[in-house]
Amino acid sequence: MFLIKFLSAIFLVLVYTNSFAQSECPSNKILRFADGATGCMTEFKYFNLNSGNNPDGVQRGSSAPKFIVAQIKNPNLCPVNVRYPLPGGQLTPDSMALNRCEDRAAEVAQKNNQNPAGCECEIIYHSGYASNVPFSKPVFEAKTRAWMATAQNGSQYSDQFTEEEKKANKLFLAEYLKQLDGGQTTSPATQQANTAADKKLQDELTKKLQLDKEQKDLAEKARLEKEKSLAEDKRLAQEIAQKGQLDKEAANKARLEKEKSLAEEKRLAQELAKVQALEKEKADLITKLQQEKDAREKAAASKPTNDEARILALRKELEKEIRASIQSESAAAPSGSKAKQAPPVFANRKALVIGNDSYQKVTPLVNAREDAKVVAESLTSLGYKVSLKLDVTEKQFKSELRTFKAQIQPGDEVAIFYAGHGVQIASTNYLLPIDIGGQNEEETKDEGISLQRLLDDMTEKSAKFTLAMIDACRDNPFKGSGRSVGGRGLAPTTAATGQMIVFSAGTGQQALDKLGPNDKSKNGLFTRVFVKEMQKAGVSVDRVVRNVRTEVVALAKSVGHDQVPAIYDQVVGEFYFKQ
Repeated sequence: MFLIKFLSAIFLVLVYTNSFAQSECPSNKILRFADGATGCMTEFKYFNLNSGNNPDGVQRGSSAPKFIVAQIKNPNLCPVNVRYPLPGGQLTPDSMALNRCEDRAAEVAQKNNQNPAGCECEIIYHSGYASNVPFSKPVFEAKTRAWMATAQNGSQYSDQFTEEEKKANKLFLAEYLKQLDGGQTTSPATQQANTAADKKLQDELTKKLQLDKEQKDLAEKARLEKEKSLAEDKRLAQEIAQKGQLDKEAANKARLEKEKSLAEEKRLAQELAKVQALEKEKADLITKLQQEKDAREKAAASKPTNDEARILALRKELEKEIRASIQSESAAAPSGSKAKQAPPVFANRKALVIGNDSYQKVTPLVNAREDAKVVAESLTSLGYKVSLKLDVTEKQFKSELRTFKAQIQPGDEVAIFYAGHGVQIASTNYLLPIDIGGQNEEETKDEGISLQRLLDDMTEKSAKFTLAMIDACRDNPFKGSGRSVGGRGLAPTTAATGQMIVFSAGTGQQALDKLGPNDKSKNGLFTRVFVKEMQKAGVSVDRVVRNVRTEVVALAKSVGHDQVPAIYDQVVGEFYFKQ
């Protein structure tokens, strides 16, 4: 704790000596902290880091009607440290900044082949709050500095930090992360050794600052001496020129003075070299002490990570649900049991559910129809008027789309679920009927169903909200047939306003049907998790979708597979499956 306070003091000296004082702060840049303290964006490096063509940093968004900044809540639980500034209008929901921050974290983690399950974001600044910084000033400074300690390592911000700032930030981050873990992570003996090492490191840093000052003083002294010598040489030369004669004694005197000056310069250069050598020795000692401290802390960390424990708990929970589902399906209903009461159907909720298994000319599937049935049953229980179709041909597929489009009225809430084969051709996604031939890409375009056409139909009919759930991220159906049509998985897409599109897996990934040889569930991983989450009351659709992605990622990782559902969201407002 002593070390972190000392490093914080050094950091403030290094950072705020470069900031400029101002008598007044613009109203849209005033910071009001939760503990009553105040400040200005221009005083904090966190708001002033240049980003690309934005010389004013994040604070440029403060002129928007509403300005929100979100960042990762706990760097110990998330492998990437993300910040997301969101300038918007008065109606911009707070959840948008949090969702986009978490989406960015998931995207970066996926690119780095890391697990985004613990990447939760929090609001660090909100222009609409009375206290626009929802923390005390010390807590805000600690959180933002922890973010900068990571950001300084990237090419975008590296040149905006001095080496002294980087060293101080690195030590601060180590102490900050240790405090987030509970602070007491080592034995008393190790803590005593760390305290001694911290005290020694503090002394060395103090000495280094003193050496820096001495080095600067010596350099300034050498510069002044050299200027004095040059001025004297110039004066002597001018006197000799004016007199028009070379007085031997004067020439010797000038030579001696110059030699004296050169000797003094040499002496100063030697002293500077000594100071620099001592500085290097101190820096090497500091590095060695830090390495020893890191090694002690690494040796003390032996318990499993939070991510591993959470994956194990999720896997046990899902196995329990699978066993309960098998028991429920195997138990026959009593012959004299009373029929269930039909769930209510809401006039403005309509759903189209299609499942294709029995492909005639390409590889058949085994889970698609069961997935469609369970989704149709779940949507019906939530008040949707559901049209369920299984194993549809090209003619039937296109006929059902026309019929469903005709049923949609302006303001309707629409759900679309498709399970079966799908391919991408020239960045366009096609859903495949069971009689697809697909001898070449042109034939597949004619016989397949364009996903974009289906989405455009909903936009044309002025549907208020459209959710498209596409479970078609399987192996290429034409693989092994001698044909080269499309690629594995679906291509990224773009949602129109009011639409949310969810793919069961990301680009180039395969969606799992089973979690191993002992998995007896009739449904694929994406579908079984989605059906469970959509039945939770009071949870908005966008949060349901993100909960599904988090659980699917964790369960797939538990069997050594990468599956990150892709989300394309342009929904305005809040929608719920179940209030």
